[in-house]
Amino acid sequence: MNISEPSPQLQSKDTRRTALQAGSFKVAHRGFDWPADAPDPFDVGHEEAASFYWAHGRPSRLLAGAGGARLADLYRAIPPGYTTLDLMCRVAVANRGKILRAWAGVEMEDLKQPYQLVLAANEAGNYLRLGTNWPLRSALSSALSLSARCNDAVLLCVVMRSDDWH
Repeated sequence: MNISEPSPQLQSKDTRRTALQAGSFKVAHRGFDWPADAPDPFDVGHEEAASFYWAHGRPSRLLAGAGGARLADLYRAIPPGYTTLDLMCRVAVANRGKILRAWAGVEMEDLKQPYQLVLAANEAGNYLRLGTNWPLRSALSSALSLSARCNDAVLLCVVMRSDDWH
């Protein structure tokens, strides 16, 4: 089973930059360190929208294209246990009230799933994930507002698939 491979209709159609004011922007990854050496979900320098897993209140690193992961590798990397394993796709990253990067081609209307906001991990390593409104312009506005209020990075993403993970 190749569970990290998104279905063709969910892959980003366009990875062009819509706004990049990143400079030296960097968020410490405090999630699952898998796949090894892969970029963090908040990495605005990574060209693809890319997907990642979310379980136990924290993200994995970005998954490489359609290469996928074997189920055995996934079980070792993200331990199961009364949680949901969500496959999520990045839409945008906001920081301190500004969009640093947005990836085109991923629309919630195609997925029938709500947009999600992920606030960068605090010093204790805790992320905060919140649901937000659609359409996309409303979700982007929520990401901008939250990042400005918290004076921190916010990742806007969409759930592509959810699986029970026990």
